[in-house]
Amino acid sequence: MSSFNCFVVGLTGGIGSGKSTASQYFEQLGIQIVNADQVARDCVMPGTSALDEIINHFGKKIIDKNGDLNRSELRKIIFDNESAKMWLEQLLHPIIRDELILRINKASSVYVILESPLLFETKQDSLTDTTLVIDSPIELQIKRASKRDQTSEEAIKKIINSQMKREERIKMATFVIENKNNVNDLKKHVKLLHEKFKKLATKKCPTCGVGVKWTKAAKYRPFCSSRCQRIDFGDWATESYSISESSEQVYQDDCIN
Repeated sequence: MSSFNCFVVGLTGGIGSGKSTASQYFEQLGIQIVNADQVARDCVMPGTSALDEIINHFGKKIIDKNGDLNRSELRKIIFDNESAKMWLEQLLHPIIRDELILRINKASSVYVILESPLLFETKQDSLTDTTLVIDSPIELQIKRASKRDQTSEEAIKKIINSQMKREERIKMATFVIENKNNVNDLKKHVKLLHEKFKKLATKKCPTCGVGVKWTKAAKYRPFCSSRCQRIDFGDWATESYSISESSEQVYQDDCIN
């Protein structure tokens, strides 16, 4: 369960599964996306302390002529070097996590999606309230990813083998979309889950029935105002508990119109 004042959906899937396409569909429906890959790239931009530490550790060969991190060179170094990979993860994962938290807190849509290829592996699912896995058969993953990235099927197979197993990912998920047909089918499933997530992200005031946004402080019995809360508690009958119009706290920003 997340600690944010918004409902967070963790979205993940293996390479070539279609998670980025699903994320785009959610965005078209008005949902804000926090993309862990983009955050990871931003955290190693030129001038950042993280990039400076990477250069000090691996040498200047790790940057290109523009001063940017040479990701393909870095992948070559860490792919078969477990100690180098561990060092890099220990450096970047806390930095990335802190930035993810900042961006989630800035989201204002009815719920927010945290899109991350390593959602479970890096324990980023602890930042979410529910999780969605986009799953595809391995043969389809290889076909899609090799065509998209213009790389060999063998290279894609190596990446798949380095990722969490499909069965394990599915077992950890709250919701799963099987993406083995066309994009229209994926879009249909996204729309259905969008409605489900909206319901999970909104509650009704127990007293008057007005819609109230999900918040950490109002997970179970959210009230739209202190007046409605007093009525529900049974204190409204006595004058000593009356609330004047001027002091009434109505959280209009949280109400769903």
